[in-house]
Amino acid sequence: MSKSLENNAKLLELLELASKHSHSSHILVMGDFNLNYKDNTVDACIDSEAGKFFIKVEDLFWIQYVTEPTRARGTNKPSVLDYVFTDEENLIDSINYDPPIGKSDHVCLTWNMTVAVDKSDDNQETKLNYWKGNYGNISDRLRLVGGIQGQIIRGELEIFPG
Repeated sequence: MSKSLENNAKLLELLELASKHSHSSHILVMGDFNLNYKDNTVDACIDSEAGKFFIKVEDLFWIQYVTEPTRARGTNKPSVLDYVFTDEENLIDSINYDPPIGKSDHVCLTWNMTVAVDKSDDNQETKLNYWKGNYGNISDRLRLVGGIQGQIIRGELEIFPG
């Protein structure tokens, strides 16, 4: 196996490990993967290294956000080689494709990512203080309930006899 194929296999293992053993609430994976996903269909390149990579990403249910070419060199056809993945939809609002830095032939990607949602006081969930309940009083009142409901509450009537 060539060094390149070996490295690609290790990358797939690393993606799997990152997904399974993350202690964070979300995963963000980004970089220049040098894998061109030519026509955005897995079937078109299923046996290629790019195909294996994108099948792994789909198996992990990751979301890929880059939709425009990220590399252009001379007269070559622009291609997508840089990717941004998360493990949940809508974590990234939009990707900006900014000019390359220095003499690079890759665009500079920038984005905003939602890492936490601010909960305002209006939407705060009510939490009950069960430890402050007067359970003796509640039990006394339940014993006064009449009819079948009272018999069930007091344990005098079995609903599902064993």
